Amino acid sequence: MFKLLNKISRFALLALSIFFNSYAQQINNKNTASIPFTILKTIDDTLTINTILHSNASFQDSKLFVNKTLPKDTYWIKLDFKEVLNTLKTDSLWYLKFGNFGYGKLYNLNNGSISSKTIGQFEADKEVRLVKFHSEVSFSSTSLFQNRFLYLKVKKVISREYPKDWEFSYISHAKHTLNKDYSTWNETKSVLPMYIFAGICIIMVLLTLAFFIYLKQLEFLFYSLYVFWLLVLISGYELKIYEVLFGDNLLLKYWFYEVVQMFINSAYIFFVMFYLKTKIDYPIIQRLLKFMLVLQILVFILDTSFVYYEFFIGHIYIINMERLTLIASSTAGLIYLILNGKNKLVYFIVYGLFFFLIGTIAHFYHTRGSALLDLNSRYYLMIGCALDIIIFAYGLTYKVFLEQNEKLHYQKEAFTNKTQALRAQINPHFIFNSLSSIQNLITSNDRISALKYLSKFSRLTRNILEGSIETNALLEDEIKMLNDYLELESLRFNATFNYTINIENNVHTKAIEIPALIVQPFVENAIIHGLLNKKGHDKKLSITYKKEDDFIICEIDDNGIGRQATSRKESIHRSRGVEVTQERLRSLNKLKNTNVKNIKIIDKKDNEGNSLGTKVIVKIPI
Repeated sequence: MFKLLNKISRFALLALSIFFNSYAQQINNKNTASIPFTILKTIDDTLTINTILHSNASFQDSKLFVNKTLPKDTYWIKLDFKEVLNTLKTDSLWYLKFGNFGYGKLYNLNNGSISSKTIGQFEADKEVRLVKFHSEVSFSSTSLFQNRFLYLKVKKVISREYPKDWEFSYISHAKHTLNKDYSTWNETKSVLPMYIFAGICIIMVLLTLAFFIYLKQLEFLFYSLYVFWLLVLISGYELKIYEVLFGDNLLLKYWFYEVVQMFINSAYIFFVMFYLKTKIDYPIIQRLLKFMLVLQILVFILDTSFVYYEFFIGHIYIINMERLTLIASSTAGLIYLILNGKNKLVYFIVYGLFFFLIGTIAHFYHTRGSALLDLNSRYYLMIGCALDIIIFAYGLTYKVFLEQNEKLHYQKEAFTNKTQALRAQINPHFIFNSLSSIQNLITSNDRISALKYLSKFSRLTRNILEGSIETNALLEDEIKMLNDYLELESLRFNATFNYTINIENNVHTKAIEIPALIVQPFVENAIIHGLLNKKGHDKKLSITYKKEDDFIICEIDDNGIGRQATSRKESIHRSRGVEVTQERLRSLNKLKNTNVKNIKIIDKKDNEGNSLGTKVIVKIPI
């Protein structure tokens, strides 16, 4: 099974990688032109564009900045369009395309005067939006300083990045994506994987919720929550969830993005707890999961406070600490489960969490821990999550299968114990009557019959005791024991009644099992309450076994005095054995998943209404 799972996982990983990367390449291969730039770093946030223009500030190549950014640092960026001026003259309006900055402004010329546009993620300006996982702002070829430069003043506040990794490019007005909602196929197919992933998540959420409602098992509820929050994290932008909740407030969008990751982690932690029953089977993992859960709660409280008060350096450090701690804890947990796994369910956790961690690590590596919405890095996360969902779709189904088998096992065991308990009620009843027969022979001074009776009784009781461990008996053995019993009772009545046991040809006694002593109470009733009280010597008992479909039919037919002639005391005594047998047959019906009337009693009468005896039909599922 797990070899097959391994092959499926590899194939799915390859297919998803090819699929998603093909779209990533399409995005990267768009006709955009890179713009060379230089940087001036300062911690003086009061510098103005006029100061920069008239101070001969020393801008440096971005490759010279070997340290990562800090939220307190301000960066002036000078974009140089010298090499593409002829291209810019071909259109009146262009769009500058760049990554996401927390705070920033674009400075250009407007009719000879300096003007600015807000370009920061977390500043209130409706023109600044994240479009297809990047920002765009308009400019014209006539708005350049010295006919070649644009200036940006920016702060990177939600992550620490190397300035040398920043990229700036420009696209024409005809190709820009600002305010476009994927109205054409070319626009739509760039985010098609997001919608496909969303569809997979929605199906999984509905299925796991249905399983939770039906089975009342919490692991299904928490896994549905886990997948739901994955859907919000990865495809929430395309589904307009962030926009509906927070409008253009990108600071709140970013906060929610971080919070959703904590919801994902918490739901997954609870899922693992219930899926593996860690409280019972893996106490060390249980303690580790509790630690991770407490960590999520603390980070949620602290990070919410940091973002609210815009203490971004605290936010960066606590989020990075949380991610590293979770990755280290998850890795340690995986190693422990691999070494100490108690069942095959562990491997689903190992496989699923492994791919999820790989996708998550790749995502944060390519975004350097930030990227509220970064398209290409999301493909790695989607691949890991998609494989995780595929594996656990199989894993949850496998667990249901195991639990159903376990449930059937316990039902069968309960049925066996119950049947043995019911047989314990029958056996004393039979033994009591047998001993009464022996006592009757002894008091009658019939030593020869008493000795024969004792010999047969000892053999019969030995067979019953030897078979008491097993619930069922071969029909062949059951008939032998029944025959011994009839011989014993025949001795008691001095052979005053005749009996026959008939077996139809389609009944294979050596291949069929039935509950032990299941028809003995009816045979006993026929002899003691029907034939014993009849006058004369014409006392007959016939027992017939036949097979119909998945049932053995046993007919016990006597020509005794009938049920109506039996005294009230005898009726109560007789019904006790029948009641126990009915209970055994009802339990057998449940085990065989059938619902039939097992016992049918026919009072035989002649044309004048006189009793001709009793016929009992017992229908036994096999």
